[in-house]
Amino acid sequence: MNELSLRTQSSVAQSQLAVFLASEVQLHTATSLGTKIRLEPEWTITEENLSCRIANKMSAKITVLLLLVLTVAGCNVCGEDRLSEATSPSNRYTAAVFRRSCGATTGFLYHVNVRSSSHSFDSDYRGVNEDGQIFLTREGKISISWKDDKTLRVSCDGCPKDHVPAMENSWGEISVSYELR
Repeated sequence: MNELSLRTQSSVAQSQLAVFLASEVQLHTATSLGTKIRLEPEWTITEENLSCRIANKMSAKITVLLLLVLTVAGCNVCGEDRLSEATSPSNRYTAAVFRRSCGATTGFLYHVNVRSSSHSFDSDYRGVNEDGQIFLTREGKISISWKDDKTLRVSCDGCPKDHVPAMENSWGEISVSYELR
């Protein structure tokens, strides 16, 4: 091939490239539903970019809302006050009487929980200690004592007559006896 032939092919290729680029610019400057899609790539927001921006803003708002909900829900809304505690004769188990308060609009709940002495009484995300809960009432003076290593006595003076307390007869190998007065 000679030099003239190469120049001609090169200028034809350049012309074809110019025509292609011109058609691309026309394609990008077309309108869609009356909205300009693109004038120049550097300065114009494409419909896809606009959709992404809207989605990103909505995603950010949803994330903030979710974090707010988790923060409020993650707060301990209840509190547990340990009123008394008794350890089994061999020190293997511990029983405790708690008073639960979940805010001004709810009354107190009184409950007895049992655990292995090697563990602790832990509250969940709400601030409630339900692990090992064997007795639950809304009123009354509760006392606990161990008869032996595997028998716990729970007595409740002034327990409500109209609402029977929730009672478990055993916890693991421990049997529980109740006296409601």
